Amino acid sequence: MKMRTLGNTGIKISEIGFGSWQLGNTQHWKGATGEEAVALVNKALEKGCNFFDTAPVYAEGNSEKLLGKALKGKRDEVIISTKFGNFPDGTTNFDADLISESVKNSLERLQTDYVDTLLLHGPPQSHLAGKGDHFLELENLKRKGLYKNPFFFK
Repeated sequence: MKMRTLGNTGIKISEIGFGSWQLGNTQHWKGATGEEAVALVNKALEKGCNFFDTAPVYAEGNSEKLLGKALKGKRDEVIISTKFGNFPDGTTNFDADLISESVKNSLERLQTDYVDTLLLHGPPQSHLAGKGDHFLELENLKRKGLYKNPFFFK
């Protein structure tokens, strides 16, 4: 597996990441069982993949739960990215006051105490332009150690 540096973080990340939308997703197809999910993640690790992408909305939170189960005891080997703005119940809300609680819920589902990156998951353009307290809240979370590497896409 080829590796690259993640932005300006110095972190080595696999060029191919594991998008975990399919883990536990039974809305669009059969979905992977818990055992199959763990096997898929282990196979990705075996092939050199160390980047895992998920979101609270994927499979109503089950993607994060299954990914957390599969990565238990391997946290120091992987880079985990999750998202904010789309919630397990299917609602969308980008209120900056909800970021902290969303991250805490993701950490619980992922069985970890931090994520490596946190993405705003399809936010309104006004939020990316700095209108609101989103960047301030993201910096607060970074200072608390709940996530390590902010990426802001404009």
